[in-house]
Amino acid sequence: KESGAAEDGQEGSPGGEEDDGDSDSSLIEKAGKAAEEASRYAKTAAEFAHQAAEAAEAARRDRERGSRDSLTKSTAHSAIVYTLTVVKAVRAVGYATLDVA
Repeated sequence: KESGAAEDGQEGSPGGEEDDGDSDSSLIEKAGKAAEEASRYAKTAAEFAHQAAEAAEAARRDRERGSRDSLTKSTAHSAIVYTLTVVKAVRAVGYATLDVA
């Protein structure tokens, strides 16, 4: 609950300024948490993007060597999964950033 004034139905009461202070501090706290979450997801996305690039490069090298074994397919699959995870993490960063805004 953001303020005590809303509980008793007296939103326009003289104590409204204190409620705004509580609301502002709550908003700032929520924004800080959302920014931390966005940062965490962004770091995860960067790590997965790096891993996706490495997996894609390994699959490309295997293909150039003429390899068509299950390891090559598994590596290519891993690159795709990492890429999709990056997309999901970037989306989470976007939502967390909207929360901050």
